[in-house]
Amino acid sequence: MLNRDEAVLVVVDVQEKLLPAIHDQEQMLRRTRLLIRGAGLLQLPILVTEQYPQGIGPTDAGIVKALGESYQPIQKASMSAMSEPAFLEALVASGRRQVILCGIEAHVCVYLTAQDMRADSRAVYVATDCISSRQERDYAIAVQRMEAIGCCLTTHEMAVFELLRQSGTSEFKQWIQMIR
Repeated sequence: MLNRDEAVLVVVDVQEKLLPAIHDQEQMLRRTRLLIRGAGLLQLPILVTEQYPQGIGPTDAGIVKALGESYQPIQKASMSAMSEPAFLEALVASGRRQVILCGIEAHVCVYLTAQDMRADSRAVYVATDCISSRQERDYAIAVQRMEAIGCCLTTHEMAVFELLRQSGTSEFKQWIQMIR
């Protein structure tokens, strides 16, 4: 079960030059922005990666805006964020063992990051509506593989509601306004 004192949001490689080729990118971006805003509302740590930004460009401007002060990208050359020492250091420093994972591409950097996180005994919650790939089939197989290695499948709304736990709070009311 997701716990706001144990969870961290990881946003993998949502970069400008990758997005035009990504299946259903507008919906994925909209949901990812909401997930980021929900994580911010709950004061979760947020880690952001960028794969070779010199060639692939920076994180999408809308995602950067949603991140606000949380936008401190960690550059990586490895497909798995867990192979990047700066990322691993930031993840360990967060003190969190539950990871809510989103980003692109589902079958490459998201999957390999999830695989390495599971190998590190982390609880990985994949926001399936906040990941995508260029091809639908690659996305579908990636989701199946992540579930098979023990990742918990979720959605942006399900994750935030699970973290909120109660209605009637000011956070709940703010979240409801965000998703309307």
